[in-house]
Formats: sequence, C-alpha cells, structure tokens
Amino acid sequence: KLVRVYWDDPDITHLGKYRSDDCIIVPEGTIASQNINVQAISRGDYAVCRVELSRIRDMKDTWRQFWPGWLLESEYQPADKPCFDIFHSFGDLHPKKKWIIDLCIPVEPLS
Repeated sequence: KLVRVYWDDPDITHLGKYRSDDCIIVPEGTIASQNINVQAISRGDYAVCRVELSRIRDMKDTWRQFWPGWLLESEYQPADKPCFDIFHSFGDLHPKKKWIIDLCIPVEPLS
C-alpha cells in the first residue's frame, strides 16, 4: 500500500518548500539500501477517516473537512507527529474508479 506522509501544512507552507514522502509499507526489519530509506510511523493514537473519492483532486477539500472539523468537536488535540494517508485503492485500478484512502491525524487527549 502507498502511504503519503505530510511534513508541512499546504495551507501554511509555500508550495516550493512543501515536504511530503511517498512510501510503501514493507515488512518490519527491512534494510535500507543506497537509494531507498526506511522510516517508521510513530505508534500512538490517530483519528482515521476512510474516504471514497471519485476524483483524487477532491482530497484536499476532504482533508479540510476532516481537519479541523472533527478535531474541534472531539476531546483530542493534534499530537506533534506528521499526518499521513494510506491508499487502499487507486481510481484507475478500482472497478468503480474509486480512490479509497484513510486520512490519519495523530492525536492526544486535550490537556
């Protein structure tokens, strides 16, 4: 599965400075090579919203609805870790042309 890790907020960070990593899930213990890095996503609590999109370009608006919409009504606050997506299907490869994606926000209880 593809995982996209976001290191910056696209609404704050200038497009030329925006950082994200496209990753694939590999078995634990996989060794990095000269051209490939291995990184671990931190354990912890995450708010997860599974979405089915007909158009991938709708993803930015979907993130804006989930963040901060859900968060403001919850008893959680963002944790100091990156957000990420997990892609379960890609529109071109899905029988109904759907993008099925989990949006994941690291959270911790309100202090």
